[in-house]
Amino acid sequence: MKRFRLLALTAAFFLLMFTINSWLFKRVLGTSYIDWYIANGTFIGVAASLFAVVWKNLNENLGLIAADPRLFLAANLLLIGVQGQLIGRHLEQAGKRFRTSTSVCGNGPCCT
Repeated sequence: MKRFRLLALTAAFFLLMFTINSWLFKRVLGTSYIDWYIANGTFIGVAASLFAVVWKNLNENLGLIAADPRLFLAANLLLIGVQGQLIGRHLEQAGKRFRTSTSVCGNGPCCT
């Protein structure tokens, strides 16, 4: 019974996310998610291919092909989290380089 309840909550979560996604696409972009995906599918495919090439351990993340929606959701959140950490680290390093290369007196690279 507990397992059924967890699966039902997970399915309800995905249905809620689908509804929110559909509403946001109509409201913000003025188009449906399917139309947007068809128009941008090439870019998404290239980005996904590059991402798969970059992450060599992607085959070890079996949650990406899991039949259990909870494991699938967790695996996708892991992918998003790792990418967010990488982007944040790169932005942090770029910010440090920018702050050290510019000065208050205007002798930085953006002032020359």
